[in-house]
Amino acid sequence: MAASAYTVYTQCALGTMLAQVNWSSTTLKVALLTGSYTPAVNTDSLWSGISANETTGTAYTAGGCSVSSAGVSASGSSVNAVGTIAGWAAATVAARYAVLYDSSTGKLLAYSDLTGGAGGTVSSTNGSFSLGSYTVTVTHTP
Repeated sequence: MAASAYTVYTQCALGTMLAQVNWSSTTLKVALLTGSYTPAVNTDSLWSGISANETTGTAYTAGGCSVSSAGVSASGSSVNAVGTIAGWAAATVAARYAVLYDSSTGKLLAYSDLTGGAGGTVSSTNGSFSLGSYTVTVTHTP
């Protein structure tokens, strides 16, 4: 199953436009959430408001893992935020969503449905749970 593209939370888009979110110089994390979470892109804004839906499991770190090599680039009418997600080694964990957030402010940035919209969960049993890298794209119509 392929994960869906990352969806940007409305408050993140607003914060980016107001220069309140700096994708390349802040401490970003990715956390895994269960299927009990229902994304509400127009109203969800802080990690503290959705963290009760975080998954648990062996070798999974509460609050998620760090993102490295974060950066921002522009191409035509799109702006891309990219980075590499550390993941979890030897993890026994199940999740439906990956949520990208600013760990210093708690602001939600984007999420991905790991099942690609098929429902259920994606899991690992004493194995690597890796998300690899991410690309979050914001496109505008000139």
